[in-house]
Amino acid sequence: MKAFFLILVAAGLLLSGCGNNNSGSHTQGTNTSQTTNAERRYDTGNPITAPVDYIGAVGQAQKYAVKQIDLAYLNQALQLFNTQEGRYPKT
Repeated sequence: MKAFFLILVAAGLLLSGCGNNNSGSHTQGTNTSQTTNAERRYDTGNPITAPVDYIGAVGQAQKYAVKQIDLAYLNQALQLFNTQEGRYPKT
């Protein structure tokens, strides 16, 4: 019984790798937005790797959010300096 189950699992794994593999080309539809390389890296469409893809995408989104917040703080500091000094900093 165990041998039959192992053979069935092995056959399933072998057959899951068969099929059309379009990993070399990435086509976009007409109504899709521009995607970055990081977004395409986590857009495999494979249900087996979906949890890992999701975690990677969340990590990339967190990095992007932190960069946006830092940029907002920098912009606010520049505007405050300009208001107080009447000019932007030289460096």
